[in-house]
Amino acid sequence: MAFKNSMLSLDSQHSIMLVINLERATERLAYVLPNISALAIPYEIVTAVDGRELSQEKIKSIVDTESYQKFFKMLPEPGTVGCSLSHEKALKRFLESDNEFALIFEDDVFFDPAHARFL
Repeated sequence: MAFKNSMLSLDSQHSIMLVINLERATERLAYVLPNISALAIPYEIVTAVDGRELSQEKIKSIVDTESYQKFFKMLPEPGTVGCSLSHEKALKRFLESDNEFALIFEDDVFFDPAHARFL
């Protein structure tokens, strides 16, 4: 994802950034942290749910695999389920916070902090 030629506006006093990252993806986190830090907005790393570690029984308890297969013509990949659960985890973290706004993204986001502005 890239935010080219657009402005990212955040209220730095009432906002939080939540960065979804698999624990094993240390290089991806190292890549994005300098840009995040440059924004001087509080951030948290949300440990992603690793779809590879989900059993088929767990996936079937979470996903209506029959409907998924009818719609997408395939069964859900474990990584897809893990990604969805990771975003749900980040959203819950935001809703539990006192922040009015949240920017939730994965560790492969690309943006230029020089184009961010604050309210």
